[in-house]
Amino acid sequence: DKTTWISSDFHKMMREPAKFEHLIYDDDHDLLSRNVCTIRHPYPKAQTHLMILPTCQFSQWKNVNETHLHLFYEMKERGMQVIKELPEGEENLKMGMFAVVGALKQISLHIVSKDMKSPHMNTKRLWNMFNTEHFVSIDHVISTVEKEGAIEFDNDHYLGLLKQPIKCTHCEKEFQS
Repeated sequence: DKTTWISSDFHKMMREPAKFEHLIYDDDHDLLSRNVCTIRHPYPKAQTHLMILPTCQFSQWKNVNETHLHLFYEMKERGMQVIKELPEGEENLKMGMFAVVGALKQISLHIVSKDMKSPHMNTKRLWNMFNTEHFVSIDHVISTVEKEGAIEFDNDHYLGLLKQPIKCTHCEKEFQS
């Protein structure tokens, strides 16, 4: 059940990784010795959809400060390593974070193929999460925290992006749904 996984199974996975082996990416099974882990998204929004997650509770942008930079650097490094391992090739993948922390309630770095082909990519909100500036680059997060010691996102602005019409990522044509 999607809601159950989103609300509680991530935290169970951190405590009992053996029960979630089907989701944990390759070498990331030893969760207790890692600061970040890579998992296959249980409800992928594209043919390839992985997440790099801190293994600690990390749920609100307002709490992020320079002491968290090591996590963002480690997430980025792991993301770049995973992208090199994937058969799709770097040019067919994108990597980013969400400006507004979603249902998982965990700041996470997503690697998704640009095809956006999935039965789970089924709402305007989801399309706009991955295909507007709501999907924030890890480099933006790192540089902002380095310069300002923190990062803030205007929730109203970013939530508004999710309500925009759907636009083609190639030609910018708008669609109703």
